[in-house]
Amino acid sequence: MTTINYISLQGFRAYLMHQTIEMSVGDKPRSVSIFAPNATGKSSLADSIDFYFSEDGTLTRLGRQRSDVNSGPSALKSHQAEAQNIDTQVELNFRDDQTKFGDVRSVSTPPSARTAAAQTIKGLTSVDFIVRGKELDQFVLESGEKRYE
Repeated sequence: MTTINYISLQGFRAYLMHQTIEMSVGDKPRSVSIFAPNATGKSSLADSIDFYFSEDGTLTRLGRQRSDVNSGPSALKSHQAEAQNIDTQVELNFRDDQTKFGDVRSVSTPPSARTAAAQTIKGLTSVDFIVRGKELDQFVLESGEKRYE
């Protein structure tokens, strides 16, 4: 079984300074539930996972860069990151039965390619890691086995 060991962020949306969120204690993965007041980084944390695994280096919910909306890579950077010369990046580190592995994905224009670790993990899964909006509504409204098809 492969689990997330930790997530590190910097310059990414609400996370200006480098932050590491441990997802395991020693060799034991832990379940994580995140609850906090509005505007404290909950969505940014979910966005970091979405970005890390995205094919096109952006967020599914924001889409690719367009001139008339805040989307694409520019929407991923903390508002102060550029002024403070902080690189915008997300690192996920994984653990399987034998090894730890992971890598860093930077926010860039043009978007950086999906990392080797992200490719490996995506190859092991059949569903997206972050489910929001229409897809979440549809999942909740489906009944029984059809929900998991």
